[in-house]
Amino acid sequence: MSMKRIFAIAAIVAFVAMIGALVLAAGPWRLLLIGLAGISGLVMSLARVMAFDTPSTRVQRAIAILYEVAFWLGLIGLALFSFTR
Repeated sequence: MSMKRIFAIAAIVAFVAMIGALVLAAGPWRLLLIGLAGISGLVMSLARVMAFDTPSTRVQRAIAILYEVAFWLGLIGLALFSFTR
């Protein structure tokens, strides 16, 4: 499967998860859908780095991937922590 196809699928999943989280704002599925939207965002960012924004060296690509992973994991953790309190 190509990175462009993975990017498109992750974008659709993220959109559906965000709409579901808004519709089911008081339901038990809210945290799962928020987490799913965050993970889909992470997959979209990684697919973008791998397919579209190809850095010129292996070190630059590794730094870009590490940055995306750290950003999205931090954002997912922050969102889930703020909704559980």
